[in-house]
Amino acid sequence: MSNTNRELLLKIYEELQETKDKVKDIPEMKKQLEEIPKMKKQLEEIPKMKKQLEEIPKMKKQLEEIPKMKKQLEEIPKIKKQLEEIPEIKKQLEEIPEIKEKLIPTMQQDISQIKEILKEIPEIKQELRNISGSVARIEVEHGEKLAVLFDAFKVNTEKIEEQNKRITKCEKMLERHDHQIYILNSKIQNT
Repeated sequence: MSNTNRELLLKIYEELQETKDKVKDIPEMKKQLEEIPKMKKQLEEIPKMKKQLEEIPKMKKQLEEIPKMKKQLEEIPKIKKQLEEIPEIKKQLEEIPEIKEKLIPTMQQDISQIKEILKEIPEIKQELRNISGSVARIEVEHGEKLAVLFDAFKVNTEKIEEQNKRITKCEKMLERHDHQIYILNSKIQNT
């Protein structure tokens, strides 16, 4: 066997050893690649969760106010009806002096309470607008975050496909080297 053949065989053997070393790392690389989307998704969820956790006390407070506001809103028609009845009641009171003396202080107190409740109506409406705005903002933010997650998922999928192509290429190269070594060994044995 000539020196050139030996050098060629040595070179092929060294390349084969390098390729085998790389192939040994392929299962570990595959495992790491499979973990990347999961870890990336978890990392991307952290700011979202933190922001949501910061919003919880505010939302809880708003939710606690809803039954009170609802109850007050349910009282509005009743209050309006009572306000419409006031002139009629005043007329009746003027006709009956005894009742007038008894009812006027109570009615004045009721009217004061009604006025106070009516003063709270704009605040209640504003609270409802704030809550509606918060809900709309949360829906928009979640929609944007979902879009980002889907984009990240697409990028990860593309990276995994690229890695799979590289692995396939390495496996083909390893197979080709195995065939070359087999052929060279056959030639060496025949000489």
